[in-house]
Amino acid sequence: LSMERGAFVGRESELKGLDGIISQAASGGDQVVLVSGEPGIGNSSLVTEAVSRAKVLGFAVASGAASKESMQPLGAKFGPSSTREALEGS
Repeated sequence: LSMERGAFVGRESELKGLDGIISQAASGGDQVVLVSGEPGIGNSSLVTEAVSRAKVLGFAVASGAASKESMQPLGAKFGPSSTREALEGS
């Protein structure tokens, strides 16, 4: 059984901005992204799509998720040193 991910719908403006950040990272600079917003508006889907696009380009991506209790933001970091820094805890 083959399952394909559906097309990303909505949040086109935000995704375009993230594509620009990914392009900047491809030019050699690490980038840090913070995505925040009310629950249920597509924050996780937006980050998942951006991470998928970065991985297709060969980036290592470190990401995290938020919970209401932790009050920590949802974000992802794109760039060549992301894996090393994530493992080192920086």
